[in-house]
Amino acid sequence: MDAAAFRVTRKRLGFTQRSFCATFGIARRTVQNWEAKGPPEYIGHLLSQALMAKIPSPVPIAPPPQSRQVSSDEALAKLSPAFDALLKSAEEAGWSRETVRAAMAAWAI
Repeated sequence: MDAAAFRVTRKRLGFTQRSFCATFGIARRTVQNWEAKGPPEYIGHLLSQALMAKIPSPVPIAPPPQSRQVSSDEALAKLSPAFDALLKSAEEAGWSRETVRAAMAAWAI
């Protein structure tokens, strides 16, 4: 893939230079160089495959919010509906509450 093909492919996949850089963690100067001289062969291959598969550009992931300390009561109130739904789903699949609780306890460690 040459420089012009890289630029066209990037745009057809829905990326601006900025969004391409943000999504893949690539320096903007690197993308500018690829658009002037062509990307490495593997990048050209990956973009060509994405275009053929009509894979849309992913939305960049926002950084997680700053964590804050919460009380155990607040955490319990927020998490209880999710845990209840998990237990219900597991029971419907034939799993015992004890099995699910053991798995949750192991995951929390």
